[in-house]
Amino acid sequence: MSLSKIHQQSEAPPPGSRGSGGDAPRGPALTIATAAHNAESQVLEGLRAWKAQIAALGFPCEIVFVDDGSTDGTSENVEKLPREIPSLRVITLATAVGKGGALARALNESEGTHVLVCDLGFDLEAVRFLLETRERGRLDVVCGFREPAPTDPLSAALNPKLVAKFALPLRDPMCPVKLLTRDVARSILLEAKGAEVHGEIAVKCERNGLRVGEAGVRPPAAAAASLSFGEKSRLAAFVRFLRKKDALFRRGVIRAV
Repeated sequence: MSLSKIHQQSEAPPPGSRGSGGDAPRGPALTIATAAHNAESQVLEGLRAWKAQIAALGFPCEIVFVDDGSTDGTSENVEKLPREIPSLRVITLATAVGKGGALARALNESEGTHVLVCDLGFDLEAVRFLLETRERGRLDVVCGFREPAPTDPLSAALNPKLVAKFALPLRDPMCPVKLLTRDVARSILLEAKGAEVHGEIAVKCERNGLRVGEAGVRPPAAAAASLSFGEKSRLAAFVRFLRKKDALFRRGVIRAV
């Protein structure tokens, strides 16, 4: 896909969508926004792999990597890389704020016409398919979905709740792969602390009236740690919080979920 083709996708969506806009293209065509905590063993391999994959894509990209207050060797490793990978911008947080807070910082710093949210290890070749899906559907947001359906405890706990309680037209809102237009990425107020942020992005985009679609992806395998009782309670409380915000939005009390 040519750079000019990608830039054309940033035109204003049809009336009725409150999504991204008709600004003239500026900056890179794509920002890869990612965050990690204590990823010393993954960060060098993952970012170097993205360097090669970006070269194969053939259009300007940037990587915004947020180190979420790591206490291992992640910071030391990643700080060496901007000279090796000119498209890489590193943001190091002094203390950990959780995946949600770290991703919020990455999205706010993104300068690309499109923003891809994903984890280290994701194969960027899938970007072409995500961009084509966005263009065909004139979408503001493309959410990835995993096949077969994910069985990790976090997705198993939240996916059915989010789909049912918010009437989401999505199979896998907890998928950690999301493609957004720049204006959408910068406008979302992310309030989740942990990995539930991926479901929060899906809920807020769809409920705020944006054009949301989905595309099959194959993200890197995630650790399948079980959820503690406290974590289950925290996730349930966050779903209730989102439902209250959604009700206020529907009544016109607040401007967005």
